[in-house]
Amino acid sequence: MWYNVYGKLNGEQAGLIVYSEQTGKRSSEQGILCSVKDKIMKTSATHKMARLRRNDAGVTLIELTFAAGVLATALGIMFGALITLAVMGDVAEGRSRATTAMSGVMEGMRAAGPMAVLTSEPAPVSCDGHTMAVMMEVFDTDGEPMALPITPDVNGNLPPLPEPMEIRVTLMWEGRGGRTYSTRSAMMMGMNQ
Repeated sequence: MWYNVYGKLNGEQAGLIVYSEQTGKRSSEQGILCSVKDKIMKTSATHKMARLRRNDAGVTLIELTFAAGVLATALGIMFGALITLAVMGDVAEGRSRATTAMSGVMEGMRAAGPMAVLTSEPAPVSCDGHTMAVMMEVFDTDGEPMALPITPDVNGNLPPLPEPMEIRVTLMWEGRGGRTYSTRSAMMMGMNQ
């Protein structure tokens, strides 16, 4: 069996003639013409779509690469922000503990009195299971800081101190990353308290 196709295909005249080898006759029936013409049109449209898809393949890859780059940048910024939030949360938590501990140190200084504060070594404090180092300084009459404890001279006299004297307390602690943080507070104390 062989086919000759005629009819309008891409603007040209085309038709259909079917020759059967069994009967040796030609036929140009309308039903056959329509079905073969539809197959030709579908095949032509399929080839055009395949050609269009082939031409778009590079653009899709570029778009995919661009989208992956944008996504990677966004994720990098987001994870950086999360790490910063975690570090800042750790610092804020440490400062909160230090404020609580500082309050206890100041109350202990008021209760102990000026001579005990000036002559004793400041002990580390603990708050919520975290230990913090305590450093105390008193300012002399020249405004220079002197670290506590102050040892009296052989006659038991302390160096000249202003009345009232300023005592500055510094608390130091270590964060999760091994970084050292500190906070300070000061109070005025008279020798006659």
